[in-house]
Amino acid sequence: MHPGTDLEDFVTFFIDDQMLGNPILNVRDIFTLQRIVTIPLVSPEVRGSINRHGHIVTVTDVHVRLGLPTKQNGETEGIDVTVKHGNDLYTLFSDRVGDIMGLSSDL
Repeated sequence: MHPGTDLEDFVTFFIDDQMLGNPILNVRDIFTLQRIVTIPLVSPEVRGSINRHGHIVTVTDVHVRLGLPTKQNGETEGIDVTVKHGNDLYTLFSDRVGDIMGLSSDL
């Protein structure tokens, strides 16, 4: 939050040309993905899992989740944003990371 305002900071990231954001206080990591362990019989948007600092983290392909064309099979170039939701960690497979933006809670 910005003192004296109702702005909250968000880390932005892109899926194709769409900009998405997550509150900065929920973001745990931003990194380039190296190795994903596939998980059989999971939803199509789940690419698999990774070990991130001793935690098993689910990797979600945001392209698939949003119903957009997926990356080519096996393509893992992109930036991954690990976020906390409740007590769980999730890694969002994205195309690139944008800036940190202060957004009003009125939006």
